[in-house]
Amino acid sequence: MKKTGLYCGMLWILLGIAGCEKDDICPETTPTTPSVFIRFFDRLDPTRPNSEGTLKYYESENEKTVTRSGSEIKLPLRLDRQQTVWVLELTTLDNAGAEVVRRDTLSFKYELETLYVSKACGYKNIFTLVDNSTVEENPQLNHNGVGNWINRYQIMTTNITTEADEHIKIYY
Repeated sequence: MKKTGLYCGMLWILLGIAGCEKDDICPETTPTTPSVFIRFFDRLDPTRPNSEGTLKYYESENEKTVTRSGSEIKLPLRLDRQQTVWVLELTTLDNAGAEVVRRDTLSFKYELETLYVSKACGYKNIFTLVDNSTVEENPQLNHNGVGNWINRYQIMTTNITTEADEHIKIYY
């Protein structure tokens, strides 16, 4: 009788171990929906990163601002439509020490593709910029009467599949 109880107990333990499933946890290294990776460079020395001034940015429909630290930013794109507009506001000092606030608008137009990653990670989205994505001068001049601050920009890739590579270079 003791042996039967022992065998039944061992059988339950083996069934319990065999019935366990692998944890469905998405590893942090798994790529997710990327943001647009933008790096800023000096307009006079295009190889030198530029972090001069205070840069605040916000999506045009949501004025909750984010402040840049360093010479790069990552801007998320909306998933509920095929266009996202970001306003970039650069504050610098003029020769007299007064603040000068200038704004530019980044308008991203894109095609959206949804890809299945795994049961644990779900889906991710990738973006393909269309030709008419632009940097535009903000139509309303600020209180100092100064318009845009971006000298030029360069789109490095139109396929936004990862945040590891820079997508856009902005020179100012």
